[in-house]
Amino acid sequence: MENKLDVFHKGNLIATVIKLDNIEEGLTFYTHDDANIQFATWNYEEGKELEPHFHNTFDRNATITQEAVLVLKGKISCELYDKKGKFISSHILETNHVMIQYSEVHKYTMLEKSQVLEFKNGPYFGPEADRTRVDLNED
Repeated sequence: MENKLDVFHKGNLIATVIKLDNIEEGLTFYTHDDANIQFATWNYEEGKELEPHFHNTFDRNATITQEAVLVLKGKISCELYDKKGKFISSHILETNHVMIQYSEVHKYTMLEKSQVLEFKNGPYFGPEADRTRVDLNED
């Protein structure tokens, strides 16, 4: 997929950046099956029906919160760091760009007035239990 960039740190997939400008025909998953958060696009012709269904109950053990952000309007920067605050990479996200965070530290800066959707796996235990603040090594 040309519009997908996987970001690795020390051999581990930590994020995926997706540009939704040219969505492939059909159902396309951008995440690996073992990710706690799943992201896919649909691109179907008029009249296409997806059969009625529900999702089965499984014992799922998510030990980490993963999140995705979709920039609806605007421009933001996402900087990635390791858990000790050491810089890994920076990515500019604009309208119709998605960033999926699997692990490590992320910092967002609004580069212009922006509207963003955020998705996470749950349940949500509140900001104090859910996240750890990190001092960045900006030298």
